[in-house]
Amino acid sequence: MAIHIPAPQPQEDELTAAKRAAGMERGPAGSYPVSICVISTAEEFAAKGQGMLASLPIDAEVNVLLNKQGTTESLSEIDELSEYPKLRVREWTYVGPFSFAEARNHAHDMATHDWVMWLDTDERMVYNQHGDIRQIVQNVPPGYGGIMGMQVSLRTIGRHVTGHDNGRGEYEAIGQCRIYRRSTGARWFGRCHEQIADIIEQAGFRLLPTDVTFVHGGYVIDDRQALIRKLERNTELLLLQCVEMGKQHPMYYAYCEMLVRDMGGLIQLKKQGQ
Repeated sequence: MAIHIPAPQPQEDELTAAKRAAGMERGPAGSYPVSICVISTAEEFAAKGQGMLASLPIDAEVNVLLNKQGTTESLSEIDELSEYPKLRVREWTYVGPFSFAEARNHAHDMATHDWVMWLDTDERMVYNQHGDIRQIVQNVPPGYGGIMGMQVSLRTIGRHVTGHDNGRGEYEAIGQCRIYRRSTGARWFGRCHEQIADIIEQAGFRLLPTDVTFVHGGYVIDDRQALIRKLERNTELLLLQCVEMGKQHPMYYAYCEMLVRDMGGLIQLKKQGQ
């Protein structure tokens, strides 16, 4: 019996093969099946945006909403700044107190894919999960409207509240709905600590647990006054949120809990400064 030996196939170079295995091959501009949506100020994006962009799939569509406060509300047209990644930017001028949910929804409306990933400028994607995410969204079972992932963070803010620094920092992983379908009809909710997972579930869809990981640097705060300003902003927005939504809202007590937590940290910091 004759033995068939297949002809050798040409081999990719090592770097190209590694990128292809990680889902990082360069397809048509914006062809990655998830629209990445970011909210930021112009100052934040100038300081941290390049690091965030460098962590993304090369063929991703990246939608950036730059927000600023003004006297008249407006939403600019979308400007396309580059092809790889396909960087699309628009500016939202808001009046009065800020709303993170409203900003997220404006960024959400820029997306052209059904699947949306939210990301902040102080976060990074994990390179070798680009391909994993591509496979996940292409094989989500029916009935699922969102994909859970982990935000992993180093926290150094505790020493400002307790006055104790162990020299090692503290690490935490928080489960969040990081990718979701626009076709669920879900919209972001909340002036501060904005939510999407509960809205997706309230619409009758399930959330798929995964080990997709995002690296977050926003809890590394060396400036005590910067932390105070952040908690003051959060507390003011959460107080307004609780008043606006009222006791009958299904998320009222969850937001009250967030308010107690942030206000407690702020009070502790203020006491230390007396």
